[in-house]
Amino acid sequence: MREARKAKGWSRAFFATTMGKSVSWVDAVETCISKVSQKDLPKLLNTLELYLNKY
Repeated sequence: MREARKAKGWSRAFFATTMGKSVSWVDAVETCISKVSQKDLPKLLNTLELYLNKY
């Protein structure tokens, strides 16, 4: 997530706002303290324009 966010040139604060989350949430996910919930995963993938390979 961090690499994808940085590749877009986004700060943690901008990404947090885009996701409707706090900067501490971004920090926790990026440092593997917390996992992204199934509810938040589709929005995260869409926002960062990441796609899962199903194969």
